[in-house]
Amino acid sequence: VVTVWRLSVNALESSIILGGDPNQAFANVLGEGGQEGETFKEFKDFYYLCQLKQQGIDTREARKITNLIPPEQVVNLFRAMGYFPTESEICNLKQELASEAYPTGPDGIPQVCFKDAVRLYVNHRSVFGLKRGEIEEALQKLIHDDEEKAIKREDLLNIMKVYGEVMTPDEITTCLAALQGVRQKDVNSSQLIEALPAMMDADDVATELLGLVK
Repeated sequence: VVTVWRLSVNALESSIILGGDPNQAFANVLGEGGQEGETFKEFKDFYYLCQLKQQGIDTREARKITNLIPPEQVVNLFRAMGYFPTESEICNLKQELASEAYPTGPDGIPQVCFKDAVRLYVNHRSVFGLKRGEIEEALQKLIHDDEEKAIKREDLLNIMKVYGEVMTPDEITTCLAALQGVRQKDVNSSQLIEALPAMMDADDVATELLGLVK
């Protein structure tokens, strides 16, 4: 007995029509108002900024508009939109880009167009975002004292250099300079650290280290 499957192309085309434009569908999930909404427009602005940063913000050379960005700029785009993937999540994202049929640049690195960037962001971002309670819970595990609600800034920074997805001193300095809105070459690491509260609670970690708005 030979079993043969027959594909109904008409049914498939009908499903596509009923499903609507996939780009519009992802735009609707991205934020209220779809392609006319503020979130979509903000995403587009950040995407264009990533293209400029890839070539260099201060370059005097003619701009090469490719409408494509590499993986590291995709990650920066996600962060600009408020999603901060871990190094493990970034690795998974890069593996996904390498395994699918994305166009590649001269160096063989996958390049992502705008509509794919929207799709990737919608599929990878956290649905519920980062909550204050999660920050409090994580900080409490570092303090090891139920009576204390804050940790010394030096202790917290030292933990960041040793445990979990560790950060180098240079990475910490770069992040603090960006969060404090100063040029790294104008200050040293000690000045940046001293600008932080001496004792840091969950609100301080959220605003001073993660750059989240209260």
